[in-house]
Amino acid sequence: MENVPKLAVIWLGAALAGAACAKGTIGGETEGSGAASSESTSSAATGAGGSTGSMSSAASMTGSSSGSGSAATSGSGSSSGSASGGAACTPIGDLSVMGGVGPCAANQNCPITIFTAVVANAPGPIVDVDVSLEAIAASTDQNVLKLRSPQGTLVTLFNHRGNFLTDDFFGTMFDDEAAQAVAMAPGPFNGCFKPEQPLSTFKGESAIGTWKLEVQTCLYQTTVNSWTLHLDF
Repeated sequence: MENVPKLAVIWLGAALAGAACAKGTIGGETEGSGAASSESTSSAATGAGGSTGSMSSAASMTGSSSGSGSAATSGSGSSSGSASGGAACTPIGDLSVMGGVGPCAANQNCPITIFTAVVANAPGPIVDVDVSLEAIAASTDQNVLKLRSPQGTLVTLFNHRGNFLTDDFFGTMFDDEAAQAVAMAPGPFNGCFKPEQPLSTFKGESAIGTWKLEVQTCLYQTTVNSWTLHLDF
């Protein structure tokens, strides 16, 4: 008879311990899930590269969305960043000038569509040029991108890279100081890349006048949503 109360106490103590353990595990999973989502969002910001506005929008969506929506946003950004091979970069320049946008002509003759940006004033000769780009492309291997200065100097930024599976230029930056050359990147081309030819070719020229982004597209439609010159003097 003396053993009965002891067994009851032991059984009750084990039950209480088990309940506490279960509660701690549930709390741990919830906290871990939140931490993972936060880390994934940070990874997305790193992978997206050069698109500060886009990252701000993603952060805002994460804050206001439900858990499942946040996970979907984070996962998509992380995947895009890891696939691109291009590190994130933030454009820094004395002057940033946005160019014209729109759809590009596309057919078997590979026509060239020209988008212009006008620089009205500049404090001196060019020291450095970077170019940021947002464009929807059905297949990047159908595209050639070139930048022409007001003096007529022509630099090739991108030349038939990727394949029929690589589409779009999202948060794309062409910068001579980038860690990876676009010619060596597998695509998609999201992030910061050294162009095909150095942008330092423009060094010493006057920036004043009309700049041209020349987009050659062969069989598949491409639409330029935005592009910006970032100039240092």
